Amino acid sequence: MPSKKKEEDEESDVSSVEVDEEEEEEELDEEAANDLSNSDIVTKYRCAGDIANRVLGELIKAMEPGKKAVDLCTLGDKLIADATDKVYNQKKKGKKIEKGSAFPTCVSVNNCVGHYSPLTSEDKVVLAEVRARLENSLASECGRRGVGPLGVACPWPRAPVCVRLRQRLRLSPRAAADAVRVPVGVSVQGDVVKVDLGVHVDGYIAVLAHSAVVGGAEAVEGRKADVMMAAWTAAELAQRMFKEGATNAEITAMIAKARPRAA
Repeated sequence: MPSKKKEEDEESDVSSVEVDEEEEEEELDEEAANDLSNSDIVTKYRCAGDIANRVLGELIKAMEPGKKAVDLCTLGDKLIADATDKVYNQKKKGKKIEKGSAFPTCVSVNNCVGHYSPLTSEDKVVLAEVRARLENSLASECGRRGVGPLGVACPWPRAPVCVRLRQRLRLSPRAAADAVRVPVGVSVQGDVVKVDLGVHVDGYIAVLAHSAVVGGAEAVEGRKADVMMAAWTAAELAQRMFKEGATNAEITAMIAKARPRAA
């Protein structure tokens, strides 16, 4: 009886070793399959990257005064879905290849740092043209009162001149106040807009981020131009440091040197 139990234990040990070896072989095969020496994987990465770049280009074209962030986010997600629907439609080992958005399209304006992707119900409808007209009408009056156009110190909408302008433009007090405080989700001429988005094909992801200016680069000046130039310089420095042996700390320290100096 003891000998029989001993034989069973030995068989159990052998089978467990075989299972472990099979798992190791599967892991090695998976690692080999995900290596960039595999041309199919490189092609999927490039496909995802090409789609991401095309979508970014279309979003930049769509950036116009009066556009809302939520509309641009919706457009970006739709363009990604439409583009990925046209590639890799054949099944792989009987399974459908997953593809689509790897990161929601985010459109962040000015002081909104990033990752602004609101629900449709959260973004306010405010016309940038109304704000522009108010700024032009109030600029001289605000200057005479010692405050900047629509600045923090502006007594809008209580000052008589502001009330008259509001009545002339046929705006309610709430609509006028909203027009003055154009929310982060609305683009106006000269706004700096940051775009983030990601695309994946079969789990192989391409993510990008880009800053653009509503109205083109000629609308950039002052500190706004300084910070954009600093960001470009930092990206160029980081790209040149992406070499074997480079550490995150070294690259981060170099990026910090590119920041614009305080005025």
